[in-house]
Amino acid sequence: MKNIFILFISLSLCNQLIAQDNSANLQLLLNSTVTIKSSNGGITKQGSGFFIDKNIIVTNYHVIKNATNAVCFIEDPSHPYKIEGSLSEDESTDLILLKVAQLDRPAIKIAEEAAVKGQTINIIGRPMGSSVISEGTISALKETDGIKQLVINSYATADNSGGPVLNTKGELIGISLGSKEGLKVQLAVSKESLVELINAKSDTVLTLADLNTSDQNITSDPAADLPKDAQVNVNTIDFKNNILPNEIIIFKSKHTNNEYQGLTDSTGQFSLRLPAGDDYDIFILGFKDSTSYNVLKIPALGKNEFYKKSFKVEVKFQPPLTFVLDDCNFNSGKSTLMPESFPVLDELVKYLNRKDDDRIEIGGHTDNVGQLATNLKLSLDRANVVRDYLLLKGIDPNRVTAKGYGSTKSVADNKTEDGRATNRRTEVTILQ
Repeated sequence: MKNIFILFISLSLCNQLIAQDNSANLQLLLNSTVTIKSSNGGITKQGSGFFIDKNIIVTNYHVIKNATNAVCFIEDPSHPYKIEGSLSEDESTDLILLKVAQLDRPAIKIAEEAAVKGQTINIIGRPMGSSVISEGTISALKETDGIKQLVINSYATADNSGGPVLNTKGELIGISLGSKEGLKVQLAVSKESLVELINAKSDTVLTLADLNTSDQNITSDPAADLPKDAQVNVNTIDFKNNILPNEIIIFKSKHTNNEYQGLTDSTGQFSLRLPAGDDYDIFILGFKDSTSYNVLKIPALGKNEFYKKSFKVEVKFQPPLTFVLDDCNFNSGKSTLMPESFPVLDELVKYLNRKDDDRIEIGGHTDNVGQLATNLKLSLDRANVVRDYLLLKGIDPNRVTAKGYGSTKSVADNKTEDGRATNRRTEVTILQ
């Protein structure tokens, strides 16, 4: 027993020493990170960056895009270092290598091992000079258009954008794409994209002015077999910046009325290709109907022209939590479904199969004709009939509850026939 106790003490001390060593290593790596601030007239952007070689830092391309001036600093914004320009950039991965004058800091080592699902990570950010270390885990690995990305569970801010994603050894496995305040799930580009960018590094510094002059989406190549459509990458979030999986976004051509659509994945994203030279109305598909959102304009291409980068669309909306099953009707005073109810119930089955994580409540409502107790029972019976129909169609019983409200939640005037007809309804509520 004494030997076991000594072994337990030794293991505990060992774990503490490892944790302390990792913490100390992260503090040292803070010296390899910088805050980047760019400006163009009255527009200012900022992000994080880090050193990968002498006088060379990495950050997100969007932090520098369209900037006429850019600087970086360590802790004190009043002592900035000028960014001379770009050595290599790739907007598809949102990465850029920047040459920095008069600033030489330790480089962060790129890990030899690839990132794996479930791996513990740390993200270092430098919002306005202060340092932030966010711990998290890799929840998934994904690949979009050949670009490897890490899906990370870790709270972060937009200022983490461009910061290094490190394994427990303090080695680089990815570069943060940042997130909006409060969004726990965020993305990072894997280290492989950075290695490719380093291999493509030029010895000539491209100034910000030259970089932005050359940053046009349409370019030409007379020798290439050119596609005449555009890559469109779509990202969907709600007003609290939570990702929205299993949402259908529709792009409708203004010229041909053709419709193109995609279904968001677990990260709230999807990609599709749209014909060039057209304007597209963007719609969000709800239950049985769609909501107009915005317009995407894709310019026409000349004979030898093509798009050198993809179009990015962010769809931000709040999905409705309650909707009425129109045409879900019952025989008067009974809980027997009328035949015209089946199509709308079948649509609800399709909706629930798509939104397979949603749990719902079926709420039955009546007008105020008759006794309150009778109406409460009738509304519950009707709600249960709808629930039974969904279960018969294969919906998991644990996802559907039924409740009868009688006339206690009227939405119209019960003194008129139209009002009473409106109050007699079946509602679906998404349970949070």
